[in-house]
Amino acid sequence: MPIQIKPLQKQKKFPPRNAESTEIRRKNFFGDTRWFRRSSADTLFSVWLRSVRIGGKQRILLPLLFILFFSSTSSFAQYEYGESIVAGKLGAKLDQYMTRLARFGFSGALLVAQKGKIILHKGYGWANRARGIPITNETVFDVASLTKQFTAAAILKLEMRNRLKTSDRLSKFLSNVPKDKVRVTLHHLLTHTSGLPAELAQESNYSRERFLSAVLHAPLKTNPGQKYSYSNLGYTLLAAVIESVSGQSYEAFLAEELFQPAGMLNTGFYLDSCKWAPALVAHGYNESIDNGPPHWRQPDYQFRGAYYVLTSVGDLYKWETALRNNTVLSEGAKRNLFTAQASTDDRGVDYGYGWKIETTDRRTALVSHGGVHSDGFNSLFQRYPDEDVVVIAVANKIFGGFLPMTSLQHELPAIIFDRQYALPPDEVEIDSTILKKYAGVYELPSGAKLKVAAENGGLKIAAEGQEAIDLLVSARYRQRRSPTEYDTRIAAILDKAGQGDFSPFVMKQCGRMSADAIKAFFSKLWMQLEEGYGALQSFEILGTVPAVWAPTTYVRLNFERWSAIYRFQWKDGAFTFMPGSLSLLYTRFAPQSATEFVGFHPGIGKLIRASFALNNDGEVIGLTMQDDEKTVYARRKYNIIESLPPIVVQDGNWQTHFGFEEAISQ
Repeated sequence: MPIQIKPLQKQKKFPPRNAESTEIRRKNFFGDTRWFRRSSADTLFSVWLRSVRIGGKQRILLPLLFILFFSSTSSFAQYEYGESIVAGKLGAKLDQYMTRLARFGFSGALLVAQKGKIILHKGYGWANRARGIPITNETVFDVASLTKQFTAAAILKLEMRNRLKTSDRLSKFLSNVPKDKVRVTLHHLLTHTSGLPAELAQESNYSRERFLSAVLHAPLKTNPGQKYSYSNLGYTLLAAVIESVSGQSYEAFLAEELFQPAGMLNTGFYLDSCKWAPALVAHGYNESIDNGPPHWRQPDYQFRGAYYVLTSVGDLYKWETALRNNTVLSEGAKRNLFTAQASTDDRGVDYGYGWKIETTDRRTALVSHGGVHSDGFNSLFQRYPDEDVVVIAVANKIFGGFLPMTSLQHELPAIIFDRQYALPPDEVEIDSTILKKYAGVYELPSGAKLKVAAENGGLKIAAEGQEAIDLLVSARYRQRRSPTEYDTRIAAILDKAGQGDFSPFVMKQCGRMSADAIKAFFSKLWMQLEEGYGALQSFEILGTVPAVWAPTTYVRLNFERWSAIYRFQWKDGAFTFMPGSLSLLYTRFAPQSATEFVGFHPGIGKLIRASFALNNDGEVIGLTMQDDEKTVYARRKYNIIESLPPIVVQDGNWQTHFGFEEAISQ
């Protein structure tokens, strides 16, 4: 039987619901129907609610009912939905941008405040698409690396109480610290200058003891204090220090010392599965893949400190207010949080404690941080202290290697400070039969293809080949290495692999696999492929998508009896090799007329115009694509594509990491 190498979507198994905890729909006092989690106590409360009749014999229960309703422990009080806020011309302008952006696939929430007044607080898109649950301003998101600011604040809280100093060495709080790390201080961990790697090897279910052993024995990339290098591991070590010093769990200390004083009742952690009603926790989406809610992830100690908090934009603004009013930190501690402590890899950007500090082109201060989780979450927190503006944005959908906050971090300030920005296009309604006639494959001069499908009242266009990829990707995403250079490197690797030489895969190992293990892995893989499909006849470089997160090169391997698509994803001097799928860069194009369309990708943020050419018989013969840089004509090759296949996010057995140093050219 031939070996199957088709990419398969990993099935997500969710834990069974408790017998006394079910989901129901209920109308609240304002007439809105919402989802709630019902416990036995909540069932009793609902019986009381049904028994109350104004003016009837049971009205004696009404005062008790109101006490329960407004109590902080009541299900209604905890899960009540607030009203969206759109205030003034600027609020309307921001809302217009976000509403249009949602039509092109954005899903998330935004809060913008100016001079202490909220001018926009609203949700867009779906918290749970399968069940049709919309995002509101109370929806809870995984905010990923925004967690770091809470970890840093907790360290400063302990310093305020003279329990530690940021200049203290790690070895003062943790035992068995090896010699190469004895000079690592809390300051080094807070500023990403410890020399620790970014993450451990891709394993899961770390206990506290296993994590500490693994990270303390991981080799340093640089000497402590020598260089900025972003490290999630450093912040998880800080979480362990917080536990050692406070005598509490990381979760308990943050909840009692930070969240409760700030009034953040809608904030918790991955393991708080019973804290929120199911409808309030957003599912994470990567393209079309539903990865479920974040609080159903398996316990893993390495999450703590670095990316572990679930919260809403409203609660993040409560945190901002608490910092502003010195509710949780003293003025001196807060100053340390927002003071530049180390220079980063980005020119003009410094790092404080859990925050980045830079100067805008308006010569004003910007203090910010972002977060991203591959399950589909992306977040952004921007503070403009000189202009008294706060921007808090979260999303529960990412687009492969493209992140919505990459565009929003530029476009939202442009709207607020009256600069030029790319407004997603409006659209007109077009008959579906007209849209369907445009479906098909269009070939560009280089042979690259544009695949057009009619979906949801518009068109979706995807790319195959470098010219098509470049056409759909903005110039701002071009990397230090050109797509052609990536393509050349992959061609060299595959050329030698076809001859049984896997030495180009070895090179720098990034601490993940030994050279012998890599050779053995690829020797076995190639043997399985050739046993199943015959010898490799040729390969095609389909192009490199220069996404900010991780540029990815797609190739088609043509064996005697089968062709398979694979992708090489480049990140931090290494690549990940895994099965891939086409088409790429799904971009929605909104109808402007019967033949004119405008495309906009939420992760790229540029406008692309498309117009279809018809012959005298009304048949579609071609497609003209135009952006600010060029105009290209594509000839129609095939007629019909009913819908584009979903992008498969693969994380199964065919994945591993390798380096790509200059040995590739040997």
